[in-house]
Amino acid sequence: MSGSVRAKATYATQKNDQKDPYPKEMPRRFSVLFADSESERDRKIKHGEFTPINDAVLNLPAGKSVVYSAVRDQWDNTIRQPSLTMWAVPGPMAVAGLTAVCWLLALTAVLALAPWKKYPMEMLMSPVLRNYGSFGIIPLLFAVIPPLRHYLLQRYVRELRVDQDIQPWGDKFIPPSPEY
Repeated sequence: MSGSVRAKATYATQKNDQKDPYPKEMPRRFSVLFADSESERDRKIKHGEFTPINDAVLNLPAGKSVVYSAVRDQWDNTIRQPSLTMWAVPGPMAVAGLTAVCWLLALTAVLALAPWKKYPMEMLMSPVLRNYGSFGIIPLLFAVIPPLRHYLLQRYVRELRVDQDIQPWGDKFIPPSPEY
């Protein structure tokens, strides 16, 4: 996630087995610095621009970032860390936008499948999902866009065309004259 990132430092053995070789009573005071390039890191080391590790914060932007860092302990032993390439996902605003896009895609899929599949049509006809799950968009779309109403009613029109009990009534129907 993009935003503030904190560093963590510990001692490790030469074998890099993540075991601290020093006794627990020994104080551990680390300082760290972050840079955007190797030359900037070396310049900061030369000028001693280290920050205590508890106060050091790296502001990570969204996207790809290459970070150069160095760590210094209380005896001025300085370790230059290899460059670290990180990918950060945008912050909460982007997550909210992505959620809205996914919701609209799901709503579009339900609308597209409703005339052909039973479950999406039941979802659209459910008062709770129609009014609250869509935040009022579906009833508004039905009212404003007549082709959408026609599209969603295709399921019922197909069923009425093949219903043998209604067929005689359809044959006897006389459409009104144009003046009505």
